[in-house]
Amino acid sequence: MRDFIILHYHLTQRRDSAFWRHVGSMDIPDTLQAKITLFREKGRLFRYDDELFSIPSWLAVMLGQGVMPEGYDPVVDALAEDRLLTAVLDTRRANLAAARAMPDHAQALAALAALPASRWPIAPR
Repeated sequence: MRDFIILHYHLTQRRDSAFWRHVGSMDIPDTLQAKITLFREKGRLFRYDDELFSIPSWLAVMLGQGVMPEGYDPVVDALAEDRLLTAVLDTRRANLAAARAMPDHAQALAALAALPASRWPIAPR
């Protein structure tokens, strides 16, 4: 959990205060540095068995904070091309189906606005 939280702060591009300049330049745990380096070099993510956050969560933060892979995992070269294509297409289909099943932004806000405040997922201020 610690590394996941630090990742958000360390990789931010904000530099508009002493706080943001500090967290952007602070030393980070070796375990987090290893994850960042592996993702940058190979586009690969891993998680320990006892980690709270999933691979998609790590991916969202890495990409969201601008960390782009410069290479790929060479294990891919050992896989059959037809199996890779099938896996990519299956993932694409699943993502499209999930996106189509979700309300659009306006619908989600309207549904939230229709709820009594006591049922909002986040309490109003």
